[in-house]
Amino acid sequence: VQSTDILSPYVGETEKQLHQVFRDARAARPAIVFFDEIDGLLGDREDSSSKGGVRQRLLTEMLQIMDGASTSTNSGDGETQQEQEDMDGIMVCAATNNPNSLDAALLRPGRFDKLIYVPPPDREQRLQILKVKCSNVVLPDTSVLEQVADMTEMLTGSDLQQLVRSANDRALLSGSVSHDNRVVLSRDLLMECAEAHAQPVLTPTSVRQYQMFCGGNARSNTRKRRSAY
Repeated sequence: VQSTDILSPYVGETEKQLHQVFRDARAARPAIVFFDEIDGLLGDREDSSSKGGVRQRLLTEMLQIMDGASTSTNSGDGETQQEQEDMDGIMVCAATNNPNSLDAALLRPGRFDKLIYVPPPDREQRLQILKVKCSNVVLPDTSVLEQVADMTEMLTGSDLQQLVRSANDRALLSGSVSHDNRVVLSRDLLMECAEAHAQPVLTPTSVRQYQMFCGGNARSNTRKRRSAY
């Protein structure tokens, strides 16, 4: 689920879309509901107040759904309906590149209380990603991808995808196409694109911040569980 699947300019429609996601999940359970880039959907309540209160209302609805509480939804004809949120058999997961923007209430026990840091790919993983992204193009030989993998430390999967896309675009503009209409990527072109993308957005400092965020919240949630016993 992405924010574009949920957010709507019409009053009450966003909340209805969120409830529909979980209705579909209950109909298909056991099910996993995965929210991609959840910070764009459920940010901090203080930060969302300037956006018409939509995200604040959405956050409130999401917390009630995850707690299995009874929620109120507008049926669309002016009537309000009560709906019991049954979460049995449903796992809710989410991803974010900006964990510090999330509302603290989302990270409490019983909600998103299991935090997993996903590190950038290592050299072998970068090589495998490059092979997948270049599976439909013509290469001089596979060793060029090994060189690119060596040059792209700290680049994420999306960074590598953008690198290959950039090389594809440049090759197409120059008319570098094989007899079977596949793009031909030369060694020099791939090296140039790798050098152009060699400065990653992700830094060692940001990696440490992600690790500290996951570790700190995991310890905090453990203390909260113990105090509840």
